[in-house]
Amino acid sequence: MPLPAVATETSALARENTVYRKVVGRIVPFLILCYVASYLDRVNVGFAKLQMSDDLGFSEAASTSAS
Repeated sequence: MPLPAVATETSALARENTVYRKVVGRIVPFLILCYVASYLDRVNVGFAKLQMSDDLGFSEAASTSAS
């Protein structure tokens, strides 16, 4: 006895939702980690620029023209 079309569609939607939840559960934490690493890298580059400019004796005009 074949299943009605409505039951088959409901089952397919349930499987699709499960797949989406698994994908989001794995990708979103990784993207958050990448975002945090990117933010920390940008902050560290700013601090490194300040320290490097002082150590090398560059003026502000020399460090802005190189960017």
